[in-house]
Amino acid sequence: MNLATIYMKNKQFEKAEKEYMVITKDLTYMAQFRTYYNLGLLNLEQGKNKEAISFFKKAIKENENYCPAHYQIGNYYFKKRFYSKAYKKYQDASFGVCFNNPLPHYSQAKALIKLGKFQKARTTLTKLIERFGTTKYSNIAQNKLKEIDKLENISDSDQNTSHRFSKRSNRKILTPDF
Repeated sequence: MNLATIYMKNKQFEKAEKEYMVITKDLTYMAQFRTYYNLGLLNLEQGKNKEAISFFKKAIKENENYCPAHYQIGNYYFKKRFYSKAYKKYQDASFGVCFNNPLPHYSQAKALIKLGKFQKARTTLTKLIERFGTTKYSNIAQNKLKEIDKLENISDSDQNTSHRFSKRSNRKILTPDF
């Protein structure tokens, strides 16, 4: 596993894949989910997204609580603009041993913003600030809260403009009688 990871970090993808595949055939190895996860990362590095997702799903099948695999699938969905699916995977990535990792929580808020669920995003970011106040994510979350305020103001402005136009369309045009 270590040798394969070194190969991957040195961008020797073929050697890394070969070593990882040897591990998948070892029936006594108790952490195959990590092997599948690393194969997923390897495929991501090579731009093979579908293969990567397949390996991340295998990792989850081996260990449904393996949050890094959930997180990577969430990132894939987010990039594809499937924000509801991304949000769900980011939630899955924030349980268990990853509960104390701020990144899945922050990513949930980003997906909620994309979904237009500003209040829920605000709540998620506020909890993130409370729990991870000493990390860089506290400042990032505060900036996201400001972004939500701007987005809500734009949304309110659009609604007011729409309302004004709809009132105008109900007006009758008066023409003078000559």
